[in-house]
Amino acid sequence: HAGNGYALYHAQADTVSFRFDPSARPVPSAYMPPGYVAFLYPFICIDAVPLRNVLLLGAQALLGSFVVGLVFFFTHRHVRPAAALTAACITAVLPEFIYATGSYTPTILYHLFILLFLIILSGLRRDDRGIGWVGLLSVVSLVLMSLRAESAGLVLLTALVLWHGRGWKKASVFALLVLMGYAPWVARNAEVFGRPVLLTTSGGLNLFRGHNPEGRSAWSDDTLDARLAMVPVDSAYEPVVDALYRARVSELIAEDPWAGPGRAVAKILSLWLVDPGDERAGNLFYVLPWGFLLLAFVGGVSRTRPALPVVMVLAYSTLLAALFFVLPRYQTMMKVMVVPFAAVGLRDAASRFVDFLRQKS
Repeated sequence: HAGNGYALYHAQADTVSFRFDPSARPVPSAYMPPGYVAFLYPFICIDAVPLRNVLLLGAQALLGSFVVGLVFFFTHRHVRPAAALTAACITAVLPEFIYATGSYTPTILYHLFILLFLIILSGLRRDDRGIGWVGLLSVVSLVLMSLRAESAGLVLLTALVLWHGRGWKKASVFALLVLMGYAPWVARNAEVFGRPVLLTTSGGLNLFRGHNPEGRSAWSDDTLDARLAMVPVDSAYEPVVDALYRARVSELIAEDPWAGPGRAVAKILSLWLVDPGDERAGNLFYVLPWGFLLLAFVGGVSRTRPALPVVMVLAYSTLLAALFFVLPRYQTMMKVMVVPFAAVGLRDAASRFVDFLRQKS
């Protein structure tokens, strides 16, 4: 908002709007965590828009090349060495990964840091590494939390994994470092809003989009509209609105408790298959590669033993889909963890096909 900070909501005449308006004075916000905004900030300071966009997209393309290297390293080290080059090539040419480098979203940054997270945590579980590696894991986890607030759940799971595998000392150091690193964001929110906001103020809206009868396209309903119209547009606006959304979700669940499980299954299928509610998911450059990758992934997983961190992240991604809602981008974010095992499946299928041809000849 033209140097006034980021917020979803702002007052416009006598109504509250969430459309972009460069002249708006937005309310104080914690709608999204600060990571991607911090990444964008140096580029926003460049007044020349064409130069700004070239540098920003160039930086994201460079990060995308790092992702290719990390996929190679992770596959070689923690999946199957022979499949590493195949996994890297898939990552480099997959259309949606290429598209993600040119989108103004944190997808590429998430890919980069979730791979670093998996590499470090898998290494800690496999080898008894020093406390410095725990510190590095805490830094990477903090970055993930600053990009996607729901990564806080991964932090809790990681502390349990470390405690089970490496004892309470390393788990405690990890948890303490993450808490210390995240404390400034919590303190900022308490000062700005006058009340505690631990993660973001978007959780209620995200829950509503996943639990209302109209699906994710509905950002409100008549009941909510009436309640939201009564909220004063002041510094506490976002936390109050978030609480109203959460309360409305509780009412919807109480009104029709049996609808939830069906919606959850549908959202999980949308995450792992194709989302029928989004026309972008019908693009052949999206559907066909994903169909082949998914089949290869199933074959690869059946021939390897995925490390616990990978299982944890994929299961947690699936749980989030069931609890909230699904967009094609969420599958893209998860897919970087699918590629290494799909590479194993593709190589094994190719090897069997070659053997079959040799037998025929």
